[in-house]
Amino acid sequence: MGSHSATDLLPRLHRTAAAFYHRFRGDLDVALPTARRISGYHGKVTGMLPEDIGGGRAGQPCQANEQDLVIWVWATTIQLLTANVGALLCDSESTTHCCR
Repeated sequence: MGSHSATDLLPRLHRTAAAFYHRFRGDLDVALPTARRISGYHGKVTGMLPEDIGGGRAGQPCQANEQDLVIWVWATTIQLLTANVGALLCDSESTTHCCR
């Protein structure tokens, strides 16, 4: 995660969710520029793994555009949204019927 992300969690989650939505649910006029923009941002983000993560080992170089990392971010985003936003929606009287 970029250094700004550690102190900017909710806006970061919002940007990530919006970007995934545009990439996977938007038409091509929206999806392609979004994918290119994100790839450009992530192409500049490199570092070292702080610990063993998945198939990566602590100290191994990594880049934000690596496919396994992008898939992990997608899966984690969905888990966070499902656990937190879904729970909030289920607490609302107006949307309780959607969660059954």
